[in-house]
Amino acid sequence: MEASVDCRSEVTSETARALLELMDGFARSGPSEEELAVSKSFQLGSFAVSRETPGSLVQDEVARVVLGLPEEEWRTWRDRVAAVTLDEVRAVARSLFDPGPASS
Repeated sequence: MEASVDCRSEVTSETARALLELMDGFARSGPSEEELAVSKSFQLGSFAVSRETPGSLVQDEVARVVLGLPEEEWRTWRDRVAAVTLDEVRAVARSLFDPGPASS
């Protein structure tokens, strides 16, 4: 996990503590129902826009092949995103946003 901020030198420590607290809070409770709904709406809405040009379609297909993803990856992507549950997202948040020893 990586995070970055742009702040003045005199508030660097305070900013780092606030970032770790934010990550800790997200690890504990994850997003709200509303946050998940907004995120899903954005992802689903921007999917078609991100694939409007032949170049972007080729780029997606190259990425699919390089990553070893199945042929139906893009055809089923929207349905899979729409099916993501709050419990699933919270489980991932716990695994990704736990600052661990860095928060000590």
